[in-house]
Amino acid sequence: MHVASWREAYTDLVAPEVAATFDVAERRELWTRALCTDPTPGMTTHVAEVDKSIVGFATTGPPRSERVRDIELRGLYTLERTHGTGLGGALLDKALGDRSAQLWVLTDNARAIAFYRKHGFAEDGTAGWFERWNVAEIRMVR
Repeated sequence: MHVASWREAYTDLVAPEVAATFDVAERRELWTRALCTDPTPGMTTHVAEVDKSIVGFATTGPPRSERVRDIELRGLYTLERTHGTGLGGALLDKALGDRSAQLWVLTDNARAIAFYRKHGFAEDGTAGWFERWNVAEIRMVR
């Protein structure tokens, strides 16, 4: 589900050679470590299921960079077929509640930026560079 959502959301936002690295086995290994063998303290993941299949998740944890809010939304992904259903907002609410939060989003990801604005986030003027994908990102806070 993680890689499928990446392919749906990012194929037009990253270089083809980057999209080609979206690997199911690598993500499975990462999730096995994160949830089972070597969990990171303070990390929480909420999942959404339909017919016993995961269709979305939200992960939070301590801020990875400068701490400007209580918690960082480290990832929020839903399958494209669930877009517009309220699932993303429900996952966001479950993961963050009313806590102040920060997140990073690809600068060119207009859909995600609009979603986060709708849910009370605003750009704080901090820009970054996501080395792994060679793309610009911005920080949003609420």
